[in-house]
Amino acid sequence: MRFIILSLFTLLTLTLNAQFVSPEKIAREIAAASPRLKSAIAAAEVERAKSITEGNLPDPEIEGEFLVAPAGEQNRWGAGISWGLEWPGVYAARKNVNSHVAAALDWKARSEEREVNIQIRQFLLDYILQTKEITVVKSILATTDSIFILTSKALKGGETTLLDLNKLSVEKISLESRIAALSDQRDEIVSSISSLAGKDMKSRMDSLENEFPNLILPSENDLKTLSANLPAIKQAEAELESARSNRKLVSRESLPGISFGYRHAFEDGNHFNGATLGLTIPLFSNKGKKSAAAAGVKAAEMELEYQKSMSETDIVSSLRRISLLQDEINKISSVIEKTDNQSLLLKAYNEKIITLIDFLNERNYFLEATLSLLELRHRAASALLPLLNY
Repeated sequence: MRFIILSLFTLLTLTLNAQFVSPEKIAREIAAASPRLKSAIAAAEVERAKSITEGNLPDPEIEGEFLVAPAGEQNRWGAGISWGLEWPGVYAARKNVNSHVAAALDWKARSEEREVNIQIRQFLLDYILQTKEITVVKSILATTDSIFILTSKALKGGETTLLDLNKLSVEKISLESRIAALSDQRDEIVSSISSLAGKDMKSRMDSLENEFPNLILPSENDLKTLSANLPAIKQAEAELESARSNRKLVSRESLPGISFGYRHAFEDGNHFNGATLGLTIPLFSNKGKKSAAAAGVKAAEMELEYQKSMSETDIVSSLRRISLLQDEINKISSVIEKTDNQSLLLKAYNEKIITLIDFLNERNYFLEATLSLLELRHRAASALLPLLNY
């Protein structure tokens, strides 16, 4: 019989656990459905297509003329086709620039994707925090309700005073208001998550597994890999290569271009065929381009250094913050979680070791300490977000 009961209990536990979905799974679902991410990817693709078309060869030009002659004379007409090209090597250089521009745009989209993924997970952590805080305050309210009933009976028997009952009433109202405020905050978080997902996530969030992730720090090698492959850094690297390629392109664009074509004309009853050849000397069109291209390279180099420095600073700062928070969590959790302080206080109150006022004061102290512990865990989990790959 004990085996059957144990089996049923295990089955029930597994069934209940199966109803909850991990935050990571929901985060991936939101990211996959996010209109913001889809828009960013589509915008990057549009810009990428534009950059590619800029490297196309120029179109041939067809022209014609018709001249009306005086009375008694034959009209004249002519037609021709010409094609103007820049210096050989310009198009290959421009194609190289465009390839780096396209890469930078792709990394920009991935950078946006990373930011959205971090934002989604931050909202989920906020939701978990609010849910846990509501659970804690509700448990305190339940205890307060029980004591209120006992105190009401004691008042009728003359064992307590109206002052104690009024104090409990105030405590109940305060706790109920706090739960309402926390619920409103959680509803706002659900609205933000729904906006990111592009659909109502209320029912989905009800199935969220409300546990903070374990603080497993990435290894040193993982952090180095993360830092080197951050989309913002990759974007800056691609933009630097684009700027360098553009400097080479500007140098080649300063060389003469050539145009050639074919012409046919009819005049005085005769047909004429001929070829045209032209030379374009960029005396004015390239003025200032070389200095601008050199400045672009310098700016791109500085941007890359800035992104690398900021990445390193953010990683070190996050690691330091997590370490400090973990120390605080360990100190507080040993007091808050390893002992059932609420039961000890309730027992002391029932045995009349402490007064109702003392009980409420001490209970509120441990309530705030418990909420502070939840806040610390939330902050530590939030500090871990930028250190993970998405």
